[in-house]
Amino acid sequence: MYARLFLKLSAFYVLISITRAATFDLCVTKRENINANLRYPVNDEIQTNRLLLRDCPAYPFVDNAVDHIRSFIVNKLDLPHLEWRILQATYTDKGLLFEMSSSKNVEEILEQFALKLQNKECTLKTTMKSFFPMEIR
Repeated sequence: MYARLFLKLSAFYVLISITRAATFDLCVTKRENINANLRYPVNDEIQTNRLLLRDCPAYPFVDNAVDHIRSFIVNKLDLPHLEWRILQATYTDKGLLFEMSSSKNVEEILEQFALKLQNKECTLKTTMKSFFPMEIR
């Protein structure tokens, strides 16, 4: 008698655990729950943390892509708090490609760029371009 009750309760517990795990998995994979900074809502318009900077003059004291982006963010956009939020940067044939740590940072850079530098010397837009050249064989 006790063995049957134990087996039924064990089966019920396993069933509840599987249901909870499946529900949790569905909640985690929703777009609004996946964000690097959970204090801010996700902007569905910005699908990537990568930006492409084109036609911007290089600074004479800059010797690599990360320093170029840092000086652009601090000097041109006046956003010194985002200086250390750059994950990676590289020069490509299209321009200077860089990735920020969150979509909120990208949104802030785009807003500041629209206020200060739009239609001047540079162009800045989001991109899905990869940092590594990919070959399909």
